[in-house]
Amino acid sequence: MFARPRALLRILRQRPRLLFWLLIALVGGGFGAVALGRVLQVELHARAAERYLEQADRTQRRTHLTLARDELAHCLERAPDSARFHFLAARTARRLGDRESAARHLEKAAQLGWVPEAIDLERILGQAQRGDPNAVEGVLLSFIDRDHPDKALILEALAQGYLRTYQLAGALACLDRWLALQPDNTQALLWRGQTLLLLERRDAALADYRRVVELDPEEDEGRRKLAEVLLASHQTEEALSHFTRWHERQPDDPEALLGLARCQAELARTDEAIALLDRLLSRHPKQAAALALRGKLALEAGQTTEAERWLRRSLAAAPFERETLFSLHRCLQAQGRPEEAQKFLTAIERIDADRELLKQLRNAVHQAPHDAGPRCEMGRILLRNGQEREGRRWLESALREDPHHAPSHAALADSYERSGDRALAAQHRQRDLPRSP
Repeated sequence: MFARPRALLRILRQRPRLLFWLLIALVGGGFGAVALGRVLQVELHARAAERYLEQADRTQRRTHLTLARDELAHCLERAPDSARFHFLAARTARRLGDRESAARHLEKAAQLGWVPEAIDLERILGQAQRGDPNAVEGVLLSFIDRDHPDKALILEALAQGYLRTYQLAGALACLDRWLALQPDNTQALLWRGQTLLLLERRDAALADYRRVVELDPEEDEGRRKLAEVLLASHQTEEALSHFTRWHERQPDDPEALLGLARCQAELARTDEAIALLDRLLSRHPKQAAALALRGKLALEAGQTTEAERWLRRSLAAAPFERETLFSLHRCLQAQGRPEEAQKFLTAIERIDADRELLKQLRNAVHQAPHDAGPRCEMGRILLRNGQEREGRRWLESALREDPHHAPSHAALADSYERSGDRALAAQHRQRDLPRSP
């Protein structure tokens, strides 16, 4: 009946009354033993869920939250009217980004009479995390100042909300407070590294990513970030060691293989780089960055016809990549085709102008985070450069600041029409209409 006998014995030692009733049930037999068996199974799953949640708070690995969610599902199968399990399931779902499940479990926990203050706090945390931290930051910061037992979770949700809305100063302040409370929290270190990179503080970000890998050598996201920043900083030998470790742990990950190839190319080990790229492209023939690097290496070897073939394949998959456009410009110039080459140079000049404008707009968002205008303009520029997902994210953030911002609705409507989602396009087109006086 019991899959985890050691855990069961531990529970019985900690709860002697449960042992007493188990003995009574075994003596009496029948339904009593079955019912008590179900109680013990629930207790086993509940203990496992609590253990995984504790590990998630300590290591911040998403896998621990996922395991906790699964254990809580087992608890709710056997105890569907437990307010406690519904509340823990709601909090776990929120932290995993499952908004629908979080709302459903939280509503059920409230109906079953869970602590109203805890329900209210969880609703506020969800609001902050989803991208509306300013509406609730006052009450949440007051909880932190009063040393609320959930202050680490509060800082986690606030930091997510600030990052989602590009309020970098607020995010950094929360992350600093979180790390003062939990210096070895790898998720806080990862998010602070991300924030520092956005603030162009690369050395400080590197220190945080190195600390993540030191604390948890199996944290692949931290190792990936560290490897990429090291390569961008031309610390190639160290980057190579981390890409190698990442590839050993995830041999089927194309980004790890691409990172190895980029390092070998940077170190002028062309044959090794080409072998890695050919291996990658045999599995992922439309990987734009791999195609571009393959073309660049062919160009450097003077193989202009082959280089053009690789580069045009890369542009077909990612038509707005500046480095690919520049390599193709050089390739056509080398072939004596200046008029064609000029077209790509013109495209590069437009991309450079957009990049400069994006930099100015990011500063504007940083200075005035609640102004929908700069967010909308950033979204429109990103959409114009083929970055649909990121462009939509910025347009949606503009609408969080001003739900009636007509230019944002219009840009989203155009984007969804291009992708064939007519229903969403129509929704935004309707919101784009002038409001009645």
